[in-house]
Amino acid sequence: MITSSSNPFPTTNSSSNSVIGNNANTFANTVAVVGGGIIGTCIALQLQKSGKQVTLIERDKDCNGASSGNAGHIATEQVHPVASLGILKQIPSMLFDPLGALRIDYRYLPQLMPWFVKLLLALLPKPYQHSCSALQVINGQALAEWQGLLAEENHHRTREIRGDG
Repeated sequence: MITSSSNPFPTTNSSSNSVIGNNANTFANTVAVVGGGIIGTCIALQLQKSGKQVTLIERDKDCNGASSGNAGHIATEQVHPVASLGILKQIPSMLFDPLGALRIDYRYLPQLMPWFVKLLLALLPKPYQHSCSALQVINGQALAEWQGLLAEENHHRTREIRGDG
């Protein structure tokens, strides 16, 4: 976890106000990244390396949301898209569960249909296999890229690799 004390760019809580400079050159070179989890932090770091002035905005302390819930696991073995034929069977129970992860306002269904058709087409065997292959390529590079980022930022001693990684 990268905390504010080791964070190389300023962070601000969403409840506080942040002022971006009046200078047009400063403004063009200033970027705000919303979300201080692992993705937002990595994006902010890469933008900073490219010469941008970066402000990282996080509601809570850095890496306290979704990034804390994965126990630091980089799931390189996950090569199957979340959208799969198996998920279609779960949609009715998700829709009728008042606390479920899926809620669709029936009035929105006509606008949703083009997206839903694209989803169904993506679940056909050939496009689905293409997605799996693409995820395998991305995930195959993830651990080495993460280790490289840690080494660049001198965090390599603060992380421990366990398992097949």
